Amino acid sequence: LALRMLHAWEADAAGMTLNRPWTPAIDGTDAVWPDPLLGVFTNVARHLAGRRVVGRLPLRDGLQAMVLDGEGGGMIAAWSHGAPPDDAALDLFLGPEPVVYDIWGNHAPVTMENRRHRVPLTETPVLIEGIDAELALFRASFRVEPRFIESKQTPHPREIVVRNPWTRTINGHMQFTGPTGWDVQPAPHTFSLSPGQEMRLPVQMTFPFAELAGEKELTARFDFTADQHYVVDLAAPVELGLTDLDYDVTLALHRTADPARVDAELLCVLTNTGSTVKSLSLFAQLRTQARQDRIIGSLQPGQSIVRRF
Repeated sequence: LALRMLHAWEADAAGMTLNRPWTPAIDGTDAVWPDPLLGVFTNVARHLAGRRVVGRLPLRDGLQAMVLDGEGGGMIAAWSHGAPPDDAALDLFLGPEPVVYDIWGNHAPVTMENRRHRVPLTETPVLIEGIDAELALFRASFRVEPRFIESKQTPHPREIVVRNPWTRTINGHMQFTGPTGWDVQPAPHTFSLSPGQEMRLPVQMTFPFAELAGEKELTARFDFTADQHYVVDLAAPVELGLTDLDYDVTLALHRTADPARVDAELLCVLTNTGSTVKSLSLFAQLRTQARQDRIIGSLQPGQSIVRRF
């Protein structure tokens, strides 16, 4: 219900209704009682009143966050959508005194460590009041275009985008801080943005030869002055991979004569969906075990190949 309310508000719904917000009494009488959903509806509606969704925070896969603002002040609604439980959290500076509310109305302040707040997330949304709305919008505007990067050892031209949501000019500088081992040029950059102005900074990105494909975060530290002095770390998701290679892997566990031992077998299938021949190296690594390598010298266009570990 809370998620449906948030998505409806993001879609600019004029209002919402909860039909039949009661439940029959369990003692068999004709009495009815307020349904637990009524409490959720009331609490979430109270937080949404006087606010509208003004943006989304760019978070890593499996995490979702909406930025709301209006007469009620700034707020972030955040939840997990498939992120690993150990890694499901907002980890960023939210403002001077953020307070986290659950959908039942319980609330607690958020502690800060190393200039960052950490809010654990589950599939049930939390509502974070007392945030710095302009800073949240500034963070939400920070992105890499395009975000997909071919896993090839050549410089990759991209644009870093950020927008000034304050009603005054902001001045400062930025410094790229990650991913570890990546080179992003120009590394330091000084900027001045008038109200509402968007900066598009052309950059060249390279990454280490042994970098693994998958989701990454381009991080940068911004030191600037708006209505106050800010030093904040921003992150924008990027994905490293190949558009013309399909890779599928399955894991099988096999019993052995020794009850204390289980054999593991990886079956890897690679298909060249591009128009050029590919030479690849494939490896599997398990803690306490030696790394195993397989070389694929010539994978023809349209060809599939199987490798086992």
